[in-house]
Amino acid sequence: SISIFPENDSQTVSWLLHRLTLDSLQDADTLFTIELLSTQTRNIPTWLLPGRPVTLRYLLTYCCELYIPVTRRILRLLADHCFDCIIGSANAEKQRNRLLEFSSQEGRKMFEMYIQTPNLNLLDILFEFQCCRLPFIRLLEILPRLQPRSYTLINPVDESVSYKQDLSFIFTRVDLKYPISEADTGVIHRYPYRHHGICTGWLERIWFGVNQPDDYQKANFININSPIINVYLRRNLIQFSLREVISQPVIMIGAGSGIAPFISFIRQRKRDYLKDNTSTGDLWLIYGCRSPTTSLLFENELSDSLNSKILKHLCLCFSRDTVNSPSEKYALNEISSVLIEQACFPLKAHYVQECIFYKHSTNHKLSEHDIQLMNLVYERNAKIMICGEARQLAPEVFQSWIQLIAMRLHYEHTKTWCSYSDLSEENFKNAQEYLQSMRKAKRYQEDVWV
Repeated sequence: SISIFPENDSQTVSWLLHRLTLDSLQDADTLFTIELLSTQTRNIPTWLLPGRPVTLRYLLTYCCELYIPVTRRILRLLADHCFDCIIGSANAEKQRNRLLEFSSQEGRKMFEMYIQTPNLNLLDILFEFQCCRLPFIRLLEILPRLQPRSYTLINPVDESVSYKQDLSFIFTRVDLKYPISEADTGVIHRYPYRHHGICTGWLERIWFGVNQPDDYQKANFININSPIINVYLRRNLIQFSLREVISQPVIMIGAGSGIAPFISFIRQRKRDYLKDNTSTGDLWLIYGCRSPTTSLLFENELSDSLNSKILKHLCLCFSRDTVNSPSEKYALNEISSVLIEQACFPLKAHYVQECIFYKHSTNHKLSEHDIQLMNLVYERNAKIMICGEARQLAPEVFQSWIQLIAMRLHYEHTKTWCSYSDLSEENFKNAQEYLQSMRKAKRYQEDVWV
């Protein structure tokens, strides 16, 4: 995988610069140097480039995270820098008192209700409190480093060669949708000019700037003639790869851009097969996306992999186009005929966890697909690999495996298949222990993000 150093949106940087007092700087593009004046103060953070000539615009664009969570200490700092201003009906004294109230011990509950719970950031507060004019050096003291963002490559990097290599990865633009608050509700209004994630929004602007006419660049405040994206290769510390998995079956589970490492695995298996006709374990892919017509990635490559038997089994589900009966999958005429004929479309499954175990009633019984998955894990020592979102996808996939393994454990004990309602707490406990043992043996691996 790689880590990408993003940059903050130029419109946001310009807006923030107009909300600061520049003190001795002539403007935001004036070179200055940050130096440590006293040995008793803490060291200057490295991301502020101490001792090097730099501009404030450069620091805010490339070095500092701007959308930081607001603490009561930060609110107290902002209260000290509320000055008279002529912006609508803004009143410096009134705004200062309100900030002091939020930052006080007595205002803790108000802080939690209006700032902490809705996850307001620094720019939201500056947008609401128009009279706040923070000195730029005080701002730099509270801004953390702009962190690199990690992405999984879909083409393996050959570290043994010195020539240039293409790096390919997938990203999904993060759209931010905030509720619009009425002015009389007491809710603090958000900074209105942020619509996408920092890195994904920036990558999209680069992509469109390269692939679309010049008017897009002008409309989006960018100049992309030869875009530069700074990256570094990340070590695969969790060993999320097929290098040591040759004859062992692999069950790959991903949603959306989580398909990236598995496309890499499929390509690797194809190269190995073409190189020396290597016999390898079966590859199973369970993949979910929103719609077969708008968000099914690598459709042709998946079709070819099924045809060539590189991919043994493909299971697809769509969160917004559900297959409710066997005949309905043939209505998906916008996708490849190979996928329609050879892929599995679990009935009523919206998400990948439902392709593993679909339980919407206590009378749920195992399907042929369920039994195949179970046998792969239990009898053929299959490895399970998951890539996707950490907060919801990963734990729900884990719970689906617990439910499926619990059914198998019940069968081992009684030699009869049961419905979900017949399972005991002991079955679930043993199933969780079984999966934890798989984790320790690196048979259950996750490559997830927040």
